[in-house]
Amino acid sequence: MTALFTASGPVRHMLAAALFITVILQLFLCLYEQVCRAGRGKRAADRVILLVLTGLCACLMAANNGGVYPGWLFALVPPAAVISLIYALTGMRRAYRIRRDTLSASSVKEALDNLNSGILFSDADHRAVLVNYTMGDLAASLSGSYPQTLDDLYQAIDKAEALPDASGLYRFPDGRVWSFRTEALDGTGLEGFSQVTAQDVTELYSINRQLAAENAELNAAIEETKRMLDLVGDRVREQETLDIKVRVHNDIGKSLISLSELMNGGAGDQNEELHTLHKAVSLFSGGGPALPGTLEEVRRDAAEMGVTLITDGVIPKDDDAERLIASAARECVTNCVRHAKGNTVTVHTEADSGVYNVMITNDGEPPRGPVTEGGGLGSLRRSVEAAGGEMRVLHSPVFALMLKLKERRPRQ
Repeated sequence: MTALFTASGPVRHMLAAALFITVILQLFLCLYEQVCRAGRGKRAADRVILLVLTGLCACLMAANNGGVYPGWLFALVPPAAVISLIYALTGMRRAYRIRRDTLSASSVKEALDNLNSGILFSDADHRAVLVNYTMGDLAASLSGSYPQTLDDLYQAIDKAEALPDASGLYRFPDGRVWSFRTEALDGTGLEGFSQVTAQDVTELYSINRQLAAENAELNAAIEETKRMLDLVGDRVREQETLDIKVRVHNDIGKSLISLSELMNGGAGDQNEELHTLHKAVSLFSGGGPALPGTLEEVRRDAAEMGVTLITDGVIPKDDDAERLIASAARECVTNCVRHAKGNTVTVHTEADSGVYNVMITNDGEPPRGPVTEGGGLGSLRRSVEAAGGEMRVLHSPVFALMLKLKERRPRQ
């Protein structure tokens, strides 16, 4: 007869309950180690301990119900219950640390489920081998079930609203926009495997739409600005035309008076007067001379159009060449704004034995091909050639207008 048999009934029942709880904890430990894939030796030892404790618990419960068992067997119950309880608790703590610090399939699945992005992996037969929570939830919101194959996912995605202005973007019933992308996996043993990812791009899509609308408004504003600059250029040309008409009127008047005096026996250079009259007539026939003015006037007009005029070299003063250079610079300023979209025009001149070599360039876009000489450049060429000069227009590598002008003082 042992102390266990002399103990009261409630004490024996409490010992049986404690041993039963120890058995349950040991069972949980074995299951936890199975999930965590603990070492085989460790799992085998814990299973043996579970069987021993289960046997003791069964004997104790049977003894309480009148069964007869050796006394030494029941002497093991109190220390076995305490030691097993401590062992089970420490074992579960140890298994938890191992699971936390060890990469396993369940930990990978748990990490993927915590992603805000959807992901699905499929094998060579298009069967879904891993689907995280986000991707499964997206497919379920459209088809009502998690995808089992890659085709199931595609069929579910097709039920969403495909956005026409972007590839791979779909609007879901809740208003969110998702971007889907499929990639083939590379690596040993991954032949035929695919990965489908889904990213929530709702905010980015909204920002892009807003930027597109703002760009459209900006382009409209640019076109309006170009139209206004064209109007400014037209106004400048109208002012130039008025100025030249006034000057030509004066030149014609002076030439006619001089020719009349020559016809009446007066002194003068008949050829000079005829040349001046010829230039005036050429103007009204569409081949007029250069517009009157100076580079300073062109500089002020250019500033109104947002263009900076830079002069470099020897600039003739009070000479027909100056007016031709000014006319060429004005034409280049206008073309710089209209066609080259630049903001700087440079006039470089060199003087050599009464001849001015002029090169006019800009910082805008170069022409795509040879420059067609329209009304402005064509009129300028006629003016330059009428003054005995030469004119060339280059388009590559940059636009350049080149003039060779002879020094010629105007008649006072």
